[in-house]
This record gives sequence, C-alpha cells and structure tokens, in this order.
Amino acid sequence: MAASPHVRGLAPRGFWHRALDFELELARPWQRILSALFFVSAAVLLRVVFLGPLGQHVPYVTLFPAVLLAAVTGGLASGLLATAVSAGVAYFWFQGGVLDHGASLAMATFVGSGAAICVVGELNLRARARLRQSRGELLRTVDRLREREESSRRYGALVESASDAIFAKSLDGRIESWNKGAEALYGYTAEEVLGRPVTILAPEDRRHEIPRLIEDVSRGLRVQNLETVRLRKDGTLVEVALQLSPIHGREGTVVSISTVARDVTERKRLEREVRLLNTELEARVVSRTAEIERANRELEAFSYSVSHDLRAPLRSVGGFARILEEDHGEKLDAEGRRCLGRIVAGAERMGLLIDDMLKLSRISRGELVKEDVDLSDLARAIADERRPDTGGRLVTVVVADGLRATADRRLLRVALGNLFDNAFKYTSKKPEARVEFGTANGNGERYFFVRDDGAGFDPAYAGKLFGAFQRLHTEAEFPGTGIGLATVQRVVQRHGGRAWAEGQVDHGATFYFTLGEGKP
Repeated sequence: MAASPHVRGLAPRGFWHRALDFELELARPWQRILSALFFVSAAVLLRVVFLGPLGQHVPYVTLFPAVLLAAVTGGLASGLLATAVSAGVAYFWFQGGVLDHGASLAMATFVGSGAAICVVGELNLRARARLRQSRGELLRTVDRLREREESSRRYGALVESASDAIFAKSLDGRIESWNKGAEALYGYTAEEVLGRPVTILAPEDRRHEIPRLIEDVSRGLRVQNLETVRLRKDGTLVEVALQLSPIHGREGTVVSISTVARDVTERKRLEREVRLLNTELEARVVSRTAEIERANRELEAFSYSVSHDLRAPLRSVGGFARILEEDHGEKLDAEGRRCLGRIVAGAERMGLLIDDMLKLSRISRGELVKEDVDLSDLARAIADERRPDTGGRLVTVVVADGLRATADRRLLRVALGNLFDNAFKYTSKKPEARVEFGTANGNGERYFFVRDDGAGFDPAYAGKLFGAFQRLHTEAEFPGTGIGLATVQRVVQRHGGRAWAEGQVDHGATFYFTLGEGKP
C-alpha cells in the first residue's frame, strides 16, 4: 500500500477539516450574537463574584476581555455588540445611571478602545478566513496529488504487468521507459536499452520507418495497427503490430511518444498458411470445374450419340421386325410369331430406356431457376392429366391447400409427375384407390409427401428404390424402366433436399422429399 504524502507544517488531515468546520460554524450571525452575549455575561458574573465592591472603582476591568474575545471570534459586529452591551451594564448597573466627569471619561475610553479592538478583531477574522481558504486549497491540492500518485502507481503496475511490449521514447528517438513485455518481446532488459536510440529495434531495411513515425506522432497523430518487422537482441526478426500515441505535457505540447508492440508472428504465419490453402483450393476448384465441364461435354456427346447413333439401329430393328410380321407373318409358326413379338417389344422398350436416360441427363445439366411455386395447383394439374389413363377406375386424389415452395417450376413438375405416375401405376390393380399429396414437419424441416394405398414394397429394399434402373416388381406386374424415382431424387438433390420412402407390401407406399429450404 502506498504511503500518504508528507507535507511539512501541516497537521493531520482530519484535524484541519474539523478546525475549518468549527470556524465556519462561528461565522454564522446568530452564533456571533450568542458568543458576544456569552462573553459579556461571563465578564459581569466574574466581576460580581470575585471583585465585589472593588468593581465599582474599576467597572470595566472584566468587560475589556469580553469585548476582546467577542471581536476575535466574531469580528466587528460581534465586538461592537459586546461593547454596547458592556457599556450599558456598566452605566445602569455598576454606576447606577449617574456619570460624573471621571466616569464619563472612563466610559468614552472603554467605548473607543472597544471600537479599536473590534476593528483589529475584524481584520484578524478576515486574515484567518483567508488562511482557512488557503489551507483548504492546500488540502485539496494534497488530495489531488495523492490521487494522482495512486493513479500513477496503478497505471505503472498495469503497464509493467501487460503482456504487450510498452515503452516510451523521446522526440529525438531515445528510449525512456521499458516494461517486462518489452523485455520478453525484444530480449533487452531495461538497463540495456534506456537512453539508447530506438533504431536498435529495427532491422536495416526498416529503419527508415522510425523518423517518419516520430514526425507524425510529434504532430499529434496516432498510429494504429501498423504491421512491420522488428529486430530482437539475438538478431532474429519478429513480426509486430505497432500502436503509437503522443504523450502531452502540461502546456499540451507533445513531449514523448508511447509505443505498444504486439507479437503477431504466429497470426501472420497462420494467415500465410490460409492464403496458401486458399490458393491451392482455388486451383483445385479450377481443376475440378474443368473436369466437370469436360465430363459434361462428354455426356453431351454421349447424349447426342444415344439420340442419333443408337436410335437408328433400333428403328431399323423395329421397322424390319414389323415388315416381317406384316408381310411374312403367315409363313411363321406360333413360336416364330412369339419371337418376332418379343423383338418388337424389346426394341420399343429399348427406345423408352433411351428416352428416359436422355431425360435424366437433361435434369442433371439444366440451369436451376428458382421462383415461388404453388405446389397445390401444380399437383392438381398433374393429377387431372393422369385421370384419363385410369381405365375407368375410381382414383380419389386429395391435395392439401396452400402448399408453396421456392423452387424450379419445370423440375418440380417433372418430379411430381413421376411421383403421381408411380402412385397411379401401383394402384392400378385396385378398382378404387386413393392418392394424397401433403406436407408435414419433422426434425426442424418441412417435407412433402405423395401417399398411395397400392401394392407397396418390402421395406428391406427401400434403399434401392431411387437408383437408376432399380425395380422391385417385374415388367409383367407393373411396366416401367426404373428411371422415374431416380429422376425424382436428382431433382430433389439439385434443390439441396433429400428423398426417402416408407411402405409395406399390399399396404401402399409414401414417398417423401424436401427442397433444401433454409439452406444458402
């Protein structure tokens, strides 16, 4: 704990505060009056008790001290009051209201002396008031000095314990103070650097920075987060972030410069690593993008080949098979006609597979254009398009109202079309069926579903449903190519969502999907 400052000639602080308070109390008018009356009363009592008959010959012997005390403690007004009261007591009491020549002269002398004493007392009182004011100002100055000393002590302890390097330098560039953090950062002790030029902390190629920085801060400017390189005592370099601030003197002029240096070597190393990783990542992205573009071009070439090169042989096979059936069918026996029928059916199925593959390819390559889509209206339109193909069956379609999403309308129409095709197809064995489209929430996300009460599937094979050309039923049971659900999954994935299914054999199936809502 810091010791209290010692000021020569001053009593303890509490004594003077109490003394000042007492003098201020006596300065009140009513207390001056009471003190004057008290001193006169005491003087009269003293004369009556102790002087007795002698007091008749010296009537003012005890009244002079009363006037003196009243003037000293209360000033001019209090002294004059004591003089007037004392003169009245002497005239009416001690001299019985009769004044001879000697008594008149004594009273005149008493009154004149009392007035002089009052003037002196007033001057003394004013002098003591000025002294009291000076002492008060001195005490306040001592308090301020004590507070500044304590503040300086705390600030010095804070600077000394700081992990950053903190030091001060003069305007000619010489080091004036040096904390422990500076010792740890630069390797110099305070004894080694105090008074030396700050240029010892800069490598040769950075010393040109110091005069410019000193000039800027000398003009009152501040330097914030200047990243540079400095030199340690052992000759190694350290990357630092500097903050320089002016230190002002009493007249407001800049007298020295405060410097705070923080070691940023590790941060700079990590930044370089991050930049290197970003550069490598950008190179990988460019390379991967080029690979994807090349794969897309190959896919387009493949699609073109499928569209033209493969379709031509299929058309030839199908065309010649029909010619053979129409022109020479009567020459074939039953087994020959059956084989010919299988050739025609196989060619047609191959054509359908090629069409579905091309559709899946276009789904993967097309640009995604998101907009607000009314899924309820879209689902009803798709269901109405499928009704004519129900073959007279009663298919009840229930679509929830108000379903909307931000998605690519064209791709969503393809996905919902495949889901409704799937539902209508797998309920085709039932004279009455129900297909439902709705939404629900779970695990913090919204998902949509298409539910039917058709043939269903074995849950053990649910993972195979969305693979291309993966089918759980034979062509004879339910015709198809196995591309529809794969297309649904591709559309959903392009929207950042996922698709899954639940079902039981002969108890229908439910196909769920999300659209990546809430994802960037």
